Formats: sequence, C-alpha cells, structure tokens
Amino acid sequence: MISTVEIINFESHKHTIIDFHEGFNCISGKSGHGKSSIRRAIGWVVDNRPIGIGKMSWWIQNGKKLTGTASVTITMSNGNVVKRERSPVENVYYVNGVKLEAVGSDVPEEVTKALGFSDFNIQKQFDPQFLIARSPGEVAQYLNRIVNLDDIDYYQSAIKSKKSDCAKAIKANDERLKMITEQLHKLDWVDKAEELYKQYSTLSSKVEEKSSVVSQLKYELSSYDDWTKKLEQCSCLTRAEEIIKEIASIKIDRTEITQLKRELTLYDSYDTVDLDFDRAEKLINKIEKFRSIVKDEKAELSGIKEELKAYEAAGDAIATIELEMIPYEKELATVDRCPTCGKSMYECTDVAF
Repeated sequence: MISTVEIINFESHKHTIIDFHEGFNCISGKSGHGKSSIRRAIGWVVDNRPIGIGKMSWWIQNGKKLTGTASVTITMSNGNVVKRERSPVENVYYVNGVKLEAVGSDVPEEVTKALGFSDFNIQKQFDPQFLIARSPGEVAQYLNRIVNLDDIDYYQSAIKSKKSDCAKAIKANDERLKMITEQLHKLDWVDKAEELYKQYSTLSSKVEEKSSVVSQLKYELSSYDDWTKKLEQCSCLTRAEEIIKEIASIKIDRTEITQLKRELTLYDSYDTVDLDFDRAEKLINKIEKFRSIVKDEKAELSGIKEELKAYEAAGDAIATIELEMIPYEKELATVDRCPTCGKSMYECTDVAF
C-alpha cells in the first residue's frame, strides 16, 4: 500500500507531504482546497495522466512553457519509491533512484511493477459504483484486464492490423511488380544490345589485329619496292658482260710477242742486231693499250664486285621479306574490308596486291 505521497508544484500544491496509515484513510476539507488534486497527482504517477503541463502549478508556467519543476513522489510500504518529474528540459520517472524516460502516454513497465496497482484501484469523484453500473461488456473488459485476458484481445487486434497491413503491402508490391515487369519488357533490347556490344568488341579487336597486319605488310611492301628500285638502278651485270666482251675482243699475236722478246734479248747482246722497229713499236703500243684497258677494267671490276655484294644482300633481304610476308598475306586474305577506309580490300587504293 501507499505509505507517503510528496507533491511539489502540482495544481494548488506548492509542497505537500501526506503520510498514510494502515487501514482506511480519509482526506477531508473544503471544496477547492486540493483534495482531488491529491488523487490526480497519484493518477499522474500511476497512468501518466493528464498529459501536458495543464496540471502544473500556475506559478511555474509562462504561457505554454514551464519555468520550474513539478514532481510527485510515491513511497510504498514495501520500500519502493516512484517519482514522476516534469521540468523545462525533462519528462522522466525515477524508480528507486533509477532514471526512466516517459515516452508519450505510456508508463514504463518498471513503474507499474514497483507500484503494484493500476487505475483499477482508483475510484474518481462522481464515478458510478465500481462494476455495478457498468455494462456487461465493460465488466468483461475489466475482468479480462485483471487476469490479463485483454492481452488476447490486444494481440488479436494487433494481428488483424498486421494482416491488413500485410495485405496492403502485398497489393502494393504486386502492383509494383507488375509495373517493374512492364518496364523490364520495355528493356528487352538491353540483352540484344549487350550481345551486339560483345560482337562489336570482338570485331574491334580483330580490326585492330588486322590493322596491325596491314601496317606491317605495307611496311614490308615499301621495303620490297625500295630494294626493287635499287636493283633496277644496279647496272653492274650488264657492264660486266660488256667488259668481258671487250677483253675477249683484244687479240694479241703471242708469236709476235715471243719474237719481240727474242729480238730484245739479242739487242741487249749485240749492238748490230737489225730489229723491225716499226713492228716492235706497233706491238708495244698494243701492249700499252692493253695495259691501260686492263687497269681501267680492274678498277671497274672492283666497283662491280661491291655492287654485286649489294645485289646479293638485296636478294637476301628480298627473300627474307618474302618469307616474312607469307603469314601476313594469309592474314590479309581473311580481311574482307580495309580497316582504314572501309572499302573492299580489292577496291582499296591503300593496299596493293
């Protein structure tokens, strides 16, 4: 049972302490002197009613704002102390010194357990006789609350509400699913576009590879053309044939040379040797001419040898290029269109076959 009630700044009570005794307690006094305020102060703690600051003392109010603190403390005979406090910055409960937040109109479960009673235990002024004046339904509700049967009604109502919410959610989700499905149908082209993009990427990669092949082939063809032009400019073979012919055309009578040598030997031994100077002079002239031709041809043959070396190097280079061009030609044969101009490979002017 309640042992003590302390009221501060609640309605007409600035600071009131009431001690209760075992058994029946009666509070009497003139009207308007705060008797009902005591019951309302206890009710404020028990069921968090009334809500708001309307029952706070007028001297701690400034319009709709509090300027002071109102509190009601109930001490039970078992030692539990429950305090309800409202200030400009807080709206809280204290149970045996432990602070609890008051949320909305709800009463913390710790408060109900500490007090051990509820609004069933409070009879208000001018209330009808307890249960007698109530309808059967209201009596049933009271009895259900006493034995916690009202929990069944609560949970049934909660389940029904939840079921209704779920049905609404299902309907909303079905409509949303239908809308999303329609939107997905409109996006059917995305899969095809993705496939086309993959094909495009593959083709682009192939085009890059073929472009590289074409570029390399163009380079090889250019090198081939350069060496071909160099070979066309190389006249060493023709000139070599001419020199051979010239050498073959020079005919010297070796008998005359032998006779001349004999006569020269005799000339060295005898001063009176009769020589055919005219014939010897002609022969000497031929020899000098031959020596001059041989000297010139030797010099030209040296140049021809150098050109022949260049010719052989060019031939080797062309053979190497032709071998290197074989795989590129095979690759080029697989290209339908020129990657640089987009035309057919046989119409393209950038590539020569």
